[in-house]
Amino acid sequence: MNLPKMFASASAVCLLVFSVTSCTTNTMEPSRYTKPGFSNIRDVPLPKAANMDINKSMVMGSGDTWTGHLVYETDKPQVEVIDFTNTQMQGVGWMKLSELRGKETVITFIKGQRVATVRVTTDKGYIRDQTAVSIDMSNSNLNHTVEHDQSEQTTT
Repeated sequence: MNLPKMFASASAVCLLVFSVTSCTTNTMEPSRYTKPGFSNIRDVPLPKAANMDINKSMVMGSGDTWTGHLVYETDKPQVEVIDFTNTQMQGVGWMKLSELRGKETVITFIKGQRVATVRVTTDKGYIRDQTAVSIDMSNSNLNHTVEHDQSEQTTT
């Protein structure tokens, strides 16, 4: 077999494998089990297809008191990840404060005295695109401040 025919055959096989693996129709579902890297995160729904980027993440604490910066990637489209995030976060008691959609979507949620800022972008890959998600979690006195401001307004 000559070199051009061998290259064409190998290219055809790669194209077939790529097209089969990139045409998934599964909808996003929250992970119901502990995945490596995500064992300390329990109060933020993460999709099954999430892969944590441990080089970019820094998580301190666990359960529903963790703070820090969590980064993961998924092969799901950006719009699907945004819809998943909105639905699942509000489904477990997070209240959406704001959402700014664009090339990078930024959504801010609050639950108790915790604030979660979620950024969703598309990373253009060599073979296929990935959706990158970063979650910045912090503690805040925002609820206390809002309640305090509202009580002052009603007493004056």
